[in-house]
Amino acid sequence: MRIVPWNRADLNQVDTLPVAIMSLPDQITRRERLKSRGLPIDWVENFWPATDFRSARAEDLNRIVNLDEYASFTGEPFRAAVVGCATTHHNLAKWLASTNFPMLFVLEDDVIPAVRDLADRIIWAAGRLEALATGGDAFICHLGVRPEQLDQSLRRPVNSSSPENNEGRLWLHVDPRPTIWRAHAYLITRAAAMRTLDRETRLLSVADDWIRRRNLGLIDEIYVAEPRIFTQDELIPSTLGTPPISIPQPMQEVRYKNIFASIKFRIKMRLARHQHMKPISI
Repeated sequence: MRIVPWNRADLNQVDTLPVAIMSLPDQITRRERLKSRGLPIDWVENFWPATDFRSARAEDLNRIVNLDEYASFTGEPFRAAVVGCATTHHNLAKWLASTNFPMLFVLEDDVIPAVRDLADRIIWAAGRLEALATGGDAFICHLGVRPEQLDQSLRRPVNSSSPENNEGRLWLHVDPRPTIWRAHAYLITRAAAMRTLDRETRLLSVADDWIRRRNLGLIDEIYVAEPRIFTQDELIPSTLGTPPISIPQPMQEVRYKNIFASIKFRIKMRLARHQHMKPISI
């Protein structure tokens, strides 16, 4: 398996893992910083141009996302820059669905490599999941979950017939609670991309609300690589702006509007706790 920039990948070479670094065209400093951190120059220079909605009006955004529905679910407005971010991730899914590649490797432009053997670790994670991806499974594999978020999540270890990496392992996230966030580094399958295009004619969630996306059926599974392969730069200013309210804590319990949803959530929690740490084979 070779990692190749998305716009340089041969569509007939299915053993290729295309990579797309999403970046606003005016964020030159961010991309130069990626190069200085050791990301391959061709990955960076062939970045995916992010959608710029930083100055968009609400009436324009409402054609893309149901702003009232989003606000009622999250308790905060869907900010213009956040819509642009979610639209960029959606457009990447649209591109993947138009190809024959089983997976796409997605990065945001504020990542920091957390390992030295970067390409080898990515290929290792993709290789372990390749059979599932080519078989049509709809999932993502998060490559940058914070250790404290993973420690608090109900999860199952993944056994695979692929060669093991003594320095890493994969987990299947089975927790119905919103315990993991961020979309700065992940693998997504073509099946998940096609599912997203089919069901998300208007944006249904922010890009990194993986639990909501799983609940909506946009993906079936969430895998996590441990230790994380990427971290995210917390020091540079976000292009999304300042949130109007604090971001929900990972372990905050979900509040449901009716008793039936509450019962369903409790059943999911009991099942997840029963499965917790029980190995699965792929």
